[in-house]
Amino acid sequence: MIEQLHCYIRVKCQLSQPWADWFGGMNAQNLPNGEAVLVGDLPDYPALYGVVSRMRDLGIEIASVEVNGIAAQPAIAPG
Repeated sequence: MIEQLHCYIRVKCQLSQPWADWFGGMNAQNLPNGEAVLVGDLPDYPALYGVVSRMRDLGIEIASVEVNGIAAQPAIAPG
């Protein structure tokens, strides 16, 4: 069972941290090559699609998206 998505989104522009708050509270880091990465956890794929849609609406060009699911930890240990 996947509870959250750990996302890494590279965009082809610089972003300030207040912009990152528009993207699900992900952390923004500007790179020396003029790009930026947004890194953070999102609850599910609809939230990821919402972030990508908002970038599209703002005209932000996306270079890449990487997603890794974070497995839920069992609440009770077996045994």
